[in-house]
Amino acid sequence: MYRILCGSGNATDVQVEIKEIRSRFEHASQLINDFNAVHGYHALQFFGFFAIFYIYVLHSIIEMVTTGFHEIGMILFATCKMSQTVLISTMIIWGCDQISNQLKRILQSCYKCLLELPVAQTSKEMALEKELKALIEIMATNSSRLSAADFFDINCMIVARMISTVAINLIVVLQFSRNSLDQ
Repeated sequence: MYRILCGSGNATDVQVEIKEIRSRFEHASQLINDFNAVHGYHALQFFGFFAIFYIYVLHSIIEMVTTGFHEIGMILFATCKMSQTVLISTMIIWGCDQISNQLKRILQSCYKCLLELPVAQTSKEMALEKELKALIEIMATNSSRLSAADFFDINCMIVARMISTVAINLIVVLQFSRNSLDQ
């Protein structure tokens, strides 16, 4: 797919390809909008739970080590649960990011094809160019991103944000723990 659009296909093939791209993009956009509407708040709850769980497990591990509790089985269990949560979250985030990136790549391909189109000389070529521009306009203006209830986009940048949030909260927890041990 998309090889005719930038290649030397005839006008009918290019027109069919533009319609196919538009149809697939509109379908993908509808799926993304449905996901955001149905699962946006679930995603927000999941990431909130992840941050709280991660802080709790790290705090538990630190408490076990600092209080002299060296039951290695419990420490390993807590570490494995924490790693499992990180892995599941990362897989979900990566999948959402790949969907958005694929739609961006399709848009970039359409821009590239528009730039590579020869100057339209016939009315059919002008119509194809107009159709391609309309497709690009639809793709560029349509928000095709997965989000957690529109609070934030679900993409690979969220991993860094989650780690920084957990680190900041863990510092606060450690400070409270140290203060309670000193008293």
